[in-house]
This record gives sequence, structure tokens and C-alpha cells, in this order.
Amino acid sequence: MDSADPAVSRRQHLEALVILAALVLMAYANSFASGFVVDGRPLILESERVHSVTGQHLKEIVLHSYTWPVFDSGLYRPFTTLSYLLNYAVLGDADQPGGYHWFNCAVHAANAFLVYLLLLRLVRQYWPALFAAALWALHPVCTEAVTNIAGRPEELAALGVLGALVLYAYDEPESTRWNILRRAALMTAAGVAAFSKESGVMVLALAVLYDFTFRSRRGASLGELAAVFRRFFWRGYVYLALPVLAMLCLRWLALRHDGGMEIQFVDNPISGAGFLAGRATALGVVGRYFWLLVWPGTLSCDYSYNQIPLFQWHSMTWQQWSFLATAGGLLWAAAFCYRHSRTAFFLLGFSALTLLPAANLLVTTGTIMAERLLYLPAIGFAAAVSMGVYRAARGLGLRPLAAAVALGTIGAAYGARTYLRNPDWKDGETLYVSAAEAVPAAVRPHLSLAQDWYTVDPMFLRGDRAITEAETAMKIVSGLPDRDTPAIVPAVLSKLCLARGDLVAAKDAEGNPQADAASTGWYRQALEAGLRAVPADRAFDQTHRRRELARGRRADEIAPAGMPGIYADLGRAYLRLGEPSQALQAFNYLPRLAPAAALTYSLIAAAYLAQNRMEEGRTALLESFLLDESPAALAPAARLYGEIEGGNCATAGSLSLNRDCAIVQRDLCIAYGGLEEGARQANQSALADRFLADGRRVPGCR
Repeated sequence: MDSADPAVSRRQHLEALVILAALVLMAYANSFASGFVVDGRPLILESERVHSVTGQHLKEIVLHSYTWPVFDSGLYRPFTTLSYLLNYAVLGDADQPGGYHWFNCAVHAANAFLVYLLLLRLVRQYWPALFAAALWALHPVCTEAVTNIAGRPEELAALGVLGALVLYAYDEPESTRWNILRRAALMTAAGVAAFSKESGVMVLALAVLYDFTFRSRRGASLGELAAVFRRFFWRGYVYLALPVLAMLCLRWLALRHDGGMEIQFVDNPISGAGFLAGRATALGVVGRYFWLLVWPGTLSCDYSYNQIPLFQWHSMTWQQWSFLATAGGLLWAAAFCYRHSRTAFFLLGFSALTLLPAANLLVTTGTIMAERLLYLPAIGFAAAVSMGVYRAARGLGLRPLAAAVALGTIGAAYGARTYLRNPDWKDGETLYVSAAEAVPAAVRPHLSLAQDWYTVDPMFLRGDRAITEAETAMKIVSGLPDRDTPAIVPAVLSKLCLARGDLVAAKDAEGNPQADAASTGWYRQALEAGLRAVPADRAFDQTHRRRELARGRRADEIAPAGMPGIYADLGRAYLRLGEPSQALQAFNYLPRLAPAAALTYSLIAAAYLAQNRMEEGRTALLESFLLDESPAALAPAARLYGEIEGGNCATAGSLSLNRDCAIVQRDLCIAYGGLEEGARQANQSALADRFLADGRRVPGCR
């Protein structure tokens, strides 16, 4: 490839590549021990399709969503998933994070070199282009895409976008052979962009922006612009568009039966705002992004509710006005640059177009703000800083060395901040501790810490940190209506209070006279939180149902949505407080959500037995056994059979159920009927039909 500036030699290109790669390696040298955090575990460690190279796994990668089978996300990123397959199965990295980090750093270094090549084409000066690429490579906002293993979609999409734009921006060679190779490379790069992340489709818009900025006359008429675009249609646009169209077609095939992403209000409050308030909030976030690029002192992996309050025109804070004014200033800067600096205008347009798909201005996305979304837009900022410093130095009559020193200082500061940020991604605890400190009003970090700390310390040996974080999360969402409240927040608090009460009650069994009152207090707190979770969970079910009906699904095809754990813990709290009838009412909702779970029916049995309803309790235990069929599941039912007349024949020894026993046959008929009814309530007709068929095989059942 010929250089944009004849004074820049191939050797200098190689030097630039080495310098940028070295800077990336130094800035991210302490990132290689970071584990699989955020989405890394479900996307890689728990995804069988990336664990071996088989035809079936490749088919699953191409024909299913990015997050399949964990949940429906509406995302389609097969090239990114293939890269995980490459790491896990081909390179043999498996569950060791080092290889994944090497891959991420290599892609980031390659992207930095492409930034250098692109800016060299635009500014036609070696050092400003190199410094711009270095500033971008070192900027701390890139850590979410580089240090976070699951941030790879941003990197790969950027690799495709930058590669395609570099190929497009450099003049088309006259040789037919090289023309063919160039166009094939254009298609390949565009394919990498589009199949790595949905925002990669903006590669076509960036090509149009490039032609509008550099290949058309300022103030050109519509006819002149049309002529320019027609000229480059067959030379570039069509080769960029074909992979995009292919991705859209395959995406439709893969996701046409999926439910798509259900946006949670707490993840993106704009989803529940009016049009004007939502767009104003989104513009304010653009202003926040700009200042985060300028001063990346406080960084977070999460900006959920209520870290970024919705704009309310009657109660706007000065910070909200300043962020909105910043966004307006960027629009004014774009208009100014169009008249005075084509390169600056293109850089602003580049940042705007690459941010637009996730900016919540045209469509509402799953997040209100995320630093990973700045991975590509930050290029425009870094280039503007480099160009601005060099221009300022010339304006002040200073030598270029002064600009180099200033930019080197900025780059060193960015690199140091990146180096300090990397350890935050070590594991879930370090990540969310840093997030809770950086964005204390966001609910997700506190909730995640509560869950993680309880998982590693269920006996609360290191204090009640988990409960404190759960209570903080609960306070943040306490004012939300049921439809916007994430049921998991009060559900987690209920689970933790229930566990704390059980721990205190265990001390009471050891002779502590004060423990009984204390455990009762914890159980009442668990009950209160559980009762708050139920309406939020039911509201989510109703929203999910309306959405599925709107997609054209029949009512009897829609399975109830919800969290079984809410009703299980609510019923347990009622049992602990001596209210078994209320516990049974809570447990009886479980078959709608988990009709094939043995625990569902063992809990129902516990509520029946607490009311001395032995026959119903015995049937429920039998239902639990039919789903588990283990000696441990049979033992409680066997004890009950031993207490009734004619029940001694119920078990063959203690390991199996005697299905020839008359009383067992009678109870089996009832049990299979109950299981069938639960499956019908859950709209799982195939499961219900199976229970019905199994019941009919029992002698005497109809």
C-alpha cells in the first residue's frame, strides 16, 4: 500500500506498529490475570458450543443468538462467538484467561495501527497521526473492551470498521488484480464488522461520510452529491453493503423465533420515559461521554438506575444542564468544522456515527450508558486532541517538540490510569466494589455484591456486608412502581434475611435465649421483602405476556415468566413464622414457573404437613419423588406410608417405590394428575401430555 504522505516510509510504518504494540502491552501488562467477569462466564465457560469444533456447534453459533441458550438477547454476533471457540478449543486456552487476554491485546494493537493509517491519510503528517493512535490505544475508557474478556465484540467490530475504512480511504489501485483483492478485502472487513457486533453496519455510513467530506465540493448541489455517490457505488458501497445484508438475513433467520431483548427499566430508564424526556436524557449522556473522555478519573462497569436520573424539565440540576449544553456544543462544533476543517468535521462525524446505534436517540437499547460503547468514538476524540495540540503549538510559535512533549504527557497519564484500572476487572468482587464506589447511586453494583458476598460467605462469618448491600439496592429502587422494579432486588434481600434468620435460629437451638426474637425479626424482614418482590414479579409477567401477544403468539403458548425463588423463599418465611396456610398459598404458585422441579412439590408438601394435612402432603412428596426418583426423595414419603394402615407395602426396601401396592397406585394417580395440572398452568403442553401418559400406565388410572 502506498503511503498517504510520500515522506513516510515503510520503515516508519513498521516503527509505528512496534511503538503502538509496545504501548498496548505496557498499559495492559497487569490485565492478564483478570478472570471471566460480567458476561465472560455464560458466554465462554458455560457455553458448550465454544468448547469443541463440531458441525453442530458451528451450526449453533450461526443459527442462534449471541447469548443462546442462557437467555434471548436479540443480539447476533457469530464472529465474536467463533473467536471464543478459537481460544477455547483450537488454541486450547479453555478456562485459563491468559490466552483470551493475549488475543484481546493483539486485536487492540492492530486496531491502534489501523487508527494510525487512517489518520495518516486524513492529516498527512506522521507524528500527529501516531500520537493520536497512541492516545486512543492508552485511553482508560478502552479497558472495558480490552481487559474485560467479554468486551471483545467492540474490538472485533472496530477491527472490521477500521480495516474497511482504511481500504476505502486510500485510492483505488489501477491494476485489475489489485482491484479485485482490494474489493475482496473490503467485503471481508465489512463482514468482520457486521458479524462481530450489530453496530458494525455503520461501516457503510462511514464510507458515505468520507465521500461527503473529502470527495465532494463544499456546498455542492444535490445533483453533484448524487454524482459522487453514484461514482463510488460500484467502487465501494456495494462491497460494503453485501456483508451487511448477509448479516441481516442470517440474523433474521437466527432470531425470528426468539423473544428478543426485554429491556429492564433499571438498566435503561430511558425505556420508561416519554419521548422528549428520553431524548434529552440521551443527549445528556452524550455530554457525559465527552467529559469522561476528557477526564477519565472515575470509571465504572455499570451506570444503572439511578446513577443517571431522567431529565425532568421542572427539576433540572445544573449538572444535567451542563451535560445537555455539552451535547449542543458538539453539534455547534460540527457545523463550525464543516466550514473550516474537513478533517475535524469527519472526525466528529465518525464519533457520532459509531456512537449513534447505542446512543438511545433512534432506538432504545439495553443500557443507558457504558464505557465500552466509546471504544470507536474515542478515536475521534484522540485525533482531535493530537491535531489541536499541534495546531496550538504552531499558533504559539513553538517547535513541534513542544507538542510532542505535551501529547506524551497526556498519553502517559492515560496509560497510568489504564494500568490502575485493569485490576478492577480481576473478579466480580473487585469489579463491583470499584463500581459501587464510582457510581454509588447505581443499583446493579450493590445487588451484585450482595449476591457474590453471600455466595462465598453464606454463614455471614465476615459480617453482614451482603445484607447491607442488598438493603442499599432496595433503597435505590424503593420509589419505583411495580412495573419498573426489578423483582430480583427484593428477592435477594428476602433470601439473605431468611438465611440470616436460620443462622440465628441455629444458635437458639444451642441455648441462646435471645436468638428466638432475633431470628423472628429476620424472618419478618424476609417476609416484607418477599411481599415486595411478588407484585414486581407479577408485573414483569404481565409485561412479558403483552409483548409476546403483540408478536403474534397464542395465549396458550406463552409460559408464565417469573422467579421461582421469590415464592419459595416467601413460603419458607411464612413457615418459619408459623403461618403454614400462607406458605401453601405462596408455594402453590411454583408449579406455574417450575412444574418439573422436584423442589416445587417438596415445598408444597412441607406446607401441607405443617397443617397436619398428611394425605395431601404424602401426595405432594410422591410428586417430588416422580421428578427426582432418588432414595433421598423417596425417604420422606416412605416414612409417611409407614404411619398409615396398609402403607407398609409402599416401598421395596428403602430404595425404590413398590408400584404394585394398592395405596401407592391410588396416590400415583393423584400425583400424576397434580403434575399434569401444574404443567398445564405453566403452558407446557408437551410436559403435561407426558405426565398424562405416565399416569394412564398406572393400574386403575384413567
